[in-house]
Amino acid sequence: MYTVSELSKQVQDSTSKLIITVEELLPKVKDFGLPVVLLNASEKPGSPIGKIPSITLFSELVNNDGSVNFNKIKQDDVAALLYSSGTTGTSIGVVLTHRNFIAASLMVTADQEFTGETHNVFLCLLPMFHVFGLSVIMYVQLQRGNAVVSMSKFDLEMVLRTVEKYRITQLWVVPPIILGLAKSGFGEKWVWRKVTLKNAF
Repeated sequence: MYTVSELSKQVQDSTSKLIITVEELLPKVKDFGLPVVLLNASEKPGSPIGKIPSITLFSELVNNDGSVNFNKIKQDDVAALLYSSGTTGTSIGVVLTHRNFIAASLMVTADQEFTGETHNVFLCLLPMFHVFGLSVIMYVQLQRGNAVVSMSKFDLEMVLRTVEKYRITQLWVVPPIILGLAKSGFGEKWVWRKVTLKNAF
């Protein structure tokens, strides 16, 4: 999870015009002076928050006929700007185009296409500010018509409950999570027999 300082640098570097977030993270973005779209709220906060000029509920944005003009969007247009981890220095913005996401979709879903897999339910544990979580799990699977259940943070007990509740069929995880699952005895429950674990390095 990014700190306020890290977010501030990214907002300035990207020349952001809008912030899309969840209610719990409003305190982190309250002083950037940008309009906010709230994803998980049923109503707007009752009083002004920091320097946020306006707050719009996501439910208000999608309450329309759904028509969108895609004619002006080209495959080489910027689709996302993700930031590197900064392990070798300052975090750097990495440009991804629509073509990048299309290529990722074709590559990642080739096995699903080959085997005729349909109607999978993916659990998105990996952060969506990372290319794997955003592209491979979120965008690609929605493009395939698969369901995606997202979690705001990793909690082993919540993962176990979520897999059972939503009948998850695909779970991309990093090795430490696989170890945690193995130690939890998750395999003893019948619902896990239908889950395919995939390693996301």
